[in-house]
Amino acid sequence: MNEVKKSAKVVAAIKEACAANASVYGYLQDAAEFAADELNVSIPIGESVDEVTTRYVDCFKDNHNLKSQFKNLLVCHFGSEVPVSIDMGKDKEPNHTTAALAARLSKHKMDSAAKQVREAYGTNREGGGGRTPRTPEAPKVADWTVTFNELMVTDEGLAQIKSLLVLHGFQLRKAPAKATA
Repeated sequence: MNEVKKSAKVVAAIKEACAANASVYGYLQDAAEFAADELNVSIPIGESVDEVTTRYVDCFKDNHNLKSQFKNLLVCHFGSEVPVSIDMGKDKEPNHTTAALAARLSKHKMDSAAKQVREAYGTNREGGGGRTPRTPEAPKVADWTVTFNELMVTDEGLAQIKSLLVLHGFQLRKAPAKATA
């Protein structure tokens, strides 16, 4: 197998992107930790997190992913003492910790902790995020078998089938006659 050499430019750009991504999430973790002091624990978790997020919504501009991560981090801080179990990977035991400590873990592990905190407070998110499906459901069609059989009965129908086959690149030829003995 021939091994294709990696482009040094591509490798450098990917490493730079990974480092930038890690530092962005780190800054976001810091921001959520500072904002955690502004959470109002006397009101429901969803209202408290939304109140703080709304205060800083202009900072996110149109970056919905960062805003969502910020909200999940705030959820972890709101339920800081909630025990959570974090999946540590294949063939490893889950890590049992608190939501506050889980807020310093990777994005996916923190998201899992935030989900567990929401479940503990009985405020699960609805699935789908309100989006419409990418591909709409296919419309119901008539029974093609009946339609095809009906076309085969008439000469006009048979001509339509032949023209469609030719249109799609099929070459039609008569079958050779069988020799009779």
